[in-house]
Amino acid sequence: MAEKKNQHFVPKFLLRKFSDDGKSLALVLLSAGKIVRGASLTNQCAKDYFYGRDSAVEDAFAAWEGEIAATVRNLDPHVLQNLPFDKLYQLRQYAHYQHRRTEGAAEMINSMVDNLGKAILKESPNGSLPNPHDVRLGLKEPQHLSLYNAATSTPFLLDLAMKFLVRSEPPGFVTSDDPVVLSNQWAEHHPKFTNYRGVTGLALKGLQMFLPLSPQVTLAVFDQQTYRCGNSASLVRHVSADDANRLNKLQVLHAMKCIYYNPIWSPNMDPAALRDFKAAAPKREWATEVGPKEHKANGTIRQLVVSIAPDVRIGGTFDFMPTTDADPYDGYDRAVLPVRSQVALKLADEYQKYVDAKLSPGQRRKRRR
Repeated sequence: MAEKKNQHFVPKFLLRKFSDDGKSLALVLLSAGKIVRGASLTNQCAKDYFYGRDSAVEDAFAAWEGEIAATVRNLDPHVLQNLPFDKLYQLRQYAHYQHRRTEGAAEMINSMVDNLGKAILKESPNGSLPNPHDVRLGLKEPQHLSLYNAATSTPFLLDLAMKFLVRSEPPGFVTSDDPVVLSNQWAEHHPKFTNYRGVTGLALKGLQMFLPLSPQVTLAVFDQQTYRCGNSASLVRHVSADDANRLNKLQVLHAMKCIYYNPIWSPNMDPAALRDFKAAAPKREWATEVGPKEHKANGTIRQLVVSIAPDVRIGGTFDFMPTTDADPYDGYDRAVLPVRSQVALKLADEYQKYVDAKLSPGQRRKRRR
């Protein structure tokens, strides 16, 4: 039991890429704007029994991490360019699961539950909260629902492309305690969709996903029908210092508590500036919108309550990934972004049924709760 107690939600093999000695890290505590040198790598991004005491999830991740660690052991651009298809597929899947397995992902689930639950209670004739700020609604183990969502949504990855973004000199990339960031530069700067919220759903047009693999390499997964990222025949795309800084801003905005960096590759780290940048950003919490009440002939009341995911926005654009779709979508009148593929929606629905059928009776009961 003791061997599985300290369970990492960001694996040590990823953090080790940002370490000089393989044992310690330099980090910025964002809330204090303070640099800590020589922080123990083992103690970062881990909680006691985060995935459970039976260690089943921890063991599954450990086995998978061993394969991924071997794939990214050598991040030389020539090696990356020649990775076989199965390794690339596995990396894309891993980035997806890494996005859903963190403490930050669990907090986002509970933010949704809290906002949605309070909105429903407020509108219920017999349910009210004296002061919504006095209570916090949530799940006991939200990370399990987050991982379930990761499993059932994997079909939405099938049409996404991949690139390795490379820096050959400082400034390099930083990472965080919630390192996979979803973005949508197309929607953010589109004249029709710029004010839309919840634009980073996995099924939506314009999706981008970024995972730093080292100070020199970031994995990019993106909608290839909406963006161009260098030569289509190359898996490697060199990026400018400005773009590296933009990607690092995404990391700061998405992080929960810490930014991890290599002092050689990020020699001009300004912890106070990072603290102020993080503090000035909108909180990463779900929003809830409640529609008007519709009184039915049978005496019931129908009302739409919508929960909207938060987005991470930096305001700028990436030079390495320009938008290729200039459609103004003049006739589009839906309140959510266009989806990339109706086929993928249907496939995801069928795949969820397949995943549910694989759950044990106990797991089904736990999911319903």
